[in-house]
Amino acid sequence: MAKYDDYVTRRDGGTSQNLETELADARANTTSRQQASFSMPERFENKSPEDIATSYVELEKKFSQQGNDLGQMRRTVDQLIALQSQPRAVQEEDLEPITTDACT
Repeated sequence: MAKYDDYVTRRDGGTSQNLETELADARANTTSRQQASFSMPERFENKSPEDIATSYVELEKKFSQQGNDLGQMRRTVDQLIALQSQPRAVQEEDLEPITTDACT
């Protein structure tokens, strides 16, 4: 790969066309690599772009719903933990004392 100094000398030498050619080649290589690395998943091969977009929107809705459900469950668990960690007030009932006379 050429360095910046090489391009500066080329520009002074009048060979800026080579620079444009190199840039065009680099762009073409990048585009071809991007296209070659993508392959459509099997479940979308025979689907229209509208069907794919609809699937994506439904996926986003479901993902959002699951996130909301998870948040609600975490809040509920936090509330339960807070309730369990609080000291419980012992309620003393008004009980009559047991005597031996009551047992007979």
